[in-house]
Amino acid sequence: MLTRTRMGMPFAGGAHIPRCALAWALHSESEASYCMETPVVAQCWKLHPERIAEIEEKRASRAAD
Repeated sequence: MLTRTRMGMPFAGGAHIPRCALAWALHSESEASYCMETPVVAQCWKLHPERIAEIEEKRASRAAD
């Protein structure tokens, strides 16, 4: 779901930042992490915000391990 920019972004200190493959705006590291937890485009959390709770549960269970 995420792609990296080809050019360094000035606002990110010249870093190649992750961007949404569907061109949604990502506003935080949390939103980028939701994309990393989304295996296929059809499950995009921006299109299906109800998946956010499921994603948070997965992250919490991994953190507990």
